[in-house]
Amino acid sequence: MVEGYANVAEANVAARQLVRRSPLAEPAMTVAAAYVMLKSLARLAEDVSAGRPSAALAPPESSSFAGERTGTAALAFPRARGLLAAVRSRPDGRLAGVEVAVPASARAGQRAKGGLRPELFSALPGWKKIELVSETPDTCQDPGASCWAVQTNLPLFSLDGTWKIRPRPWRARMVAGDREGALMGIDVVSAKKPAGLAVVLSEQPRLDRAGFVARKLVAAEPYLEHGLALALTLADAASLVPALERE
Repeated sequence: MVEGYANVAEANVAARQLVRRSPLAEPAMTVAAAYVMLKSLARLAEDVSAGRPSAALAPPESSSFAGERTGTAALAFPRARGLLAAVRSRPDGRLAGVEVAVPASARAGQRAKGGLRPELFSALPGWKKIELVSETPDTCQDPGASCWAVQTNLPLFSLDGTWKIRPRPWRARMVAGDREGALMGIDVVSAKKPAGLAVVLSEQPRLDRAGFVARKLVAAEPYLEHGLALALTLADAASLVPALERE
């Protein structure tokens, strides 16, 4: 276990802007920094000569997301334990995806299983404007799915793009934008004994492609691909599930 405190909220101007934009920014940035430190120490303990991941970055496959394991693990703990996150890596060390399980009511679970309105996702940090589109790009001309054009306003990171949505299970892939290939998924996991329910948000956000600063950060510290994705998914999950509860 590594313990400590990093005042990331005062690290630089961009960090202060993020904190002003969302109350979740400070804990999310702290988690990202802590994860990079912990992962580095773990790799060092495993193999003194182990280097950072250097394989090519690539988009994930939609079939790679399944939140059942993380949701089931979360339900094994008391609700007071809060969120449970799992960071999964490819065999070559690059990021496969992040899953965050949030305890939820049966009402929120039913909403997550049903058709989710684009407006609901305005609760996500930085999601400023969401519009339904159907013509551009060509992949959006699909009667079995819908597309959302999302405009964002987070400092440092370019998160704008068009997502193609498939409803059951809910999966979204960015089909246009700098982060083309980014993936999000929502799963609802129930426990039989004791009764309980968790909503699991999975993401592979391809933050290495989210603008110049993000590319430079991940190039300089490859484990930031994992740490930043963990921070973003935690913030998104902590925002989405309360929105489902209010829906």
